[in-house]
Amino acid sequence: MENKKSVERKCLDKTRAYTYYSSKSPKYILEVLQGEIVECERPDFIIMRNLEKIGVEHFIIDTLIEKKKISRSRSRQSEIQRTFDKYHDNLDGNDEQALREIQNIVQADVDAVQNFDYNKFISEFARIIKQHAEKTQKYKKNNLTEMVFLIEIPISRMKLVGINRDLKMSTIKGRKFPITEGMIKVLKQVKQDIDFIIISIMRDDCKRVPFSVYAFDCRKIDVSIDGMKNDIYMKFTYDLQLDPVKAKVNLKLEKTM
Repeated sequence: MENKKSVERKCLDKTRAYTYYSSKSPKYILEVLQGEIVECERPDFIIMRNLEKIGVEHFIIDTLIEKKKISRSRSRQSEIQRTFDKYHDNLDGNDEQALREIQNIVQADVDAVQNFDYNKFISEFARIIKQHAEKTQKYKKNNLTEMVFLIEIPISRMKLVGINRDLKMSTIKGRKFPITEGMIKVLKQVKQDIDFIIISIMRDDCKRVPFSVYAFDCRKIDVSIDGMKNDIYMKFTYDLQLDPVKAKVNLKLEKTM
């Protein structure tokens, strides 16, 4: 199973790779991540750019939370790895049991989507960002030139639905994520402590780059926001969450010759 540092580095590398595909507006922000990477702890990375030292603090804010505020994206990876380790050399005679365990993993994913609660998400979004913002002044004592928050938000492959102020719902199309007014409010509250905020939306079928990336220059955050104002919603959810009937996963084993 991946350790914490490898997860952080994977997000950083994929976000750096996204710079090539980025639009002109946030591209100069993403270019701040280009340079020699030094792995550390406080902050998670320092990027050396000529005479500049860019601090990068990475953290995850999941859209899918299990009971006891456990990130579904994190627990899912450990469950998959545990199941693989258990059966990859020991499948003969255990195929039905392995299938049941895989079905339980998929069912937990579906349950997490159907139990999505935007209010819980935005509460965690505010709590985690403010918690990290309180530490930035300590980080800057390392002679950092600029400080970057790299926020990883894992999402399901299920379709997202944006909800406007008039409660009109619209399916989010393309490689977009519904940034909300609540998220913007939190970013504005901590802008004095950070120079740049980069939000990388991660989906497990996107291997080389994030699903999408949003970048904010905290020194002129209103300009960053104006560039995406048509894509800001009051809240969001998953389309499956709107279904009143709880989905049940039923996998079947098919044997081939």
